[in-house]
Amino acid sequence: MKAISIQQPWAWAIVHAGKDIENRRRRTSYRGWVMLHAGQRALVGASPNMPRGAIIGLVEILDCVTTHESDWFLGPIGLVLGRRIGLVAPVTAKGRPELIFLPGPPILAEVANQLHMSSAG
Repeated sequence: MKAISIQQPWAWAIVHAGKDIENRRRRTSYRGWVMLHAGQRALVGASPNMPRGAIIGLVEILDCVTTHESDWFLGPIGLVLGRRIGLVAPVTAKGRPELIFLPGPPILAEVANQLHMSSAG
């Protein structure tokens, strides 16, 4: 499964505050579910207790646009985000500067285990 690395507090806002656009400088043709990775770096003022360097959920990429009515859109490119699922516990993982990367099997297994546990309960 693919993943997207996003600085805090924006990664938190996607899962918990309804952020429906992720602003980027490059387009992507990818559509579908990705793991949401909170990057190691955070913006000044971000809460120090927000997870960093970890997968914190999953989000669906619906589209890639240059204009959007969302208050979250700043451009120049916006990834339109759909459904999202937060994980109970962050799963430590390395990010990369690229938009999308593939994490290894142990990370996938831990994320899948959390998703299975949340749907069973």
